[in-house]
Amino acid sequence: MDKKKWHSVKFLFAAGIIAQGAAAGKNVLAAAETDLNETAAAQENLELTDQTEIQAEDRDFFIDSAKEFCDAVNSQKTELNETFFLNINTALAPDVQTILQNMDTGMTACSWKFQKSNGGSDGKNDNDYTLFMFEAEYRDDIKVLQAFHNNGLCSKLSASEAAMMEKAKDIVGNIISPDMNEYDKALAVHDYIIKNGRYETAAEDADVQKSLFKTEGILMNGMGVCSSYAGAMNLLLGMADMECVFVTGVAQNKDGIAELHAWNKVNIGGMWYNIDAAWDDPDSDKLGDVSYSYFAVTDETLSADHSWNRDAFPQSAVSTYYNYFNYNGVVADNYADFKEIVKQCVKQSVDQTASGQKDGGDVLVRLYVQNYDAKKYNVNFIFDLLPSATTCVHSKIAGTSGEFVIKIN
Repeated sequence: MDKKKWHSVKFLFAAGIIAQGAAAGKNVLAAAETDLNETAAAQENLELTDQTEIQAEDRDFFIDSAKEFCDAVNSQKTELNETFFLNINTALAPDVQTILQNMDTGMTACSWKFQKSNGGSDGKNDNDYTLFMFEAEYRDDIKVLQAFHNNGLCSKLSASEAAMMEKAKDIVGNIISPDMNEYDKALAVHDYIIKNGRYETAAEDADVQKSLFKTEGILMNGMGVCSSYAGAMNLLLGMADMECVFVTGVAQNKDGIAELHAWNKVNIGGMWYNIDAAWDDPDSDKLGDVSYSYFAVTDETLSADHSWNRDAFPQSAVSTYYNYFNYNGVVADNYADFKEIVKQCVKQSVDQTASGQKDGGDVLVRLYVQNYDAKKYNVNFIFDLLPSATTCVHSKIAGTSGEFVIKIN
């Protein structure tokens, strides 16, 4: 190969930036409107003279469209190839970063070098193509999931990733049964992750600190940030033969501050839904050990406090059928519906205790309330249903609708 200079670019995907921002304890976005991937991108125009050996078959891989480029990148991801070469049509070459940020790559970072192509053996014109050498860093959930489906890739896993695969297999084997439908599977994984993990942004141990931003954090150490929750959902549902996508975007926290965030889109019964397990992990001031406010919600519902690149994640979530509250018939449009649903839930809990299906103790009632009015939604009627009850506390709804939880002792 003739001696040519390489030009280098490095692109950081959202998952990596989430880790950096959370580790630094800083809000990495000034506003929700800020383009996520432009904020994440760090580019350098450096001229390098290192001469990497390129095989003829690499030079013969030519890309003439955005679709061909996406297919090629996804093919490399399937094989977990961390270094690969593509001859990209020079007219398309300036769009490489844009195309990458508008697709689900499974990467945390991608670096590339480029130079004029030497052409190939099929008569392609050298001047029409630019040779790219890509160096990819894949998320740990992607690496483990690909190796799970292709044993030949297990050699590409680190020791910690191999251990995580065995742990994930055990989890799926324990919480997923053959008689479950896809809703049951998604709910089982959602609940397992929340009940066995907690949201943490810092740890004393350096290795544990690094794991907080990867799937390893939640699955192996029981703690992590949103990207760890989303990675765990993606891995476990993938092992349970369900379609799941790791989504990165922006969300407004309880203080109204826009932050980088990660969640999932999950295909349940042939329709896509949003699931945000991190936001369904209740704070200490909330009732119950699991929330379902963000289980199987539509894009319209999620858009109230989340935003994302619809080109990168085109799976449209419009159905409400498998939404937790709709599916379980616990949506109250008015106070009369509210009282009836609470009565039914209390009766069911009492009957299950009497039959031995559940232990005694606190009764937890969970429903979704619309048109909420704190002055009207009195819960004192519960003491008529359960004369032995001594206390009854309930959650508060900030606006006019939301998840309502009642704890009766």
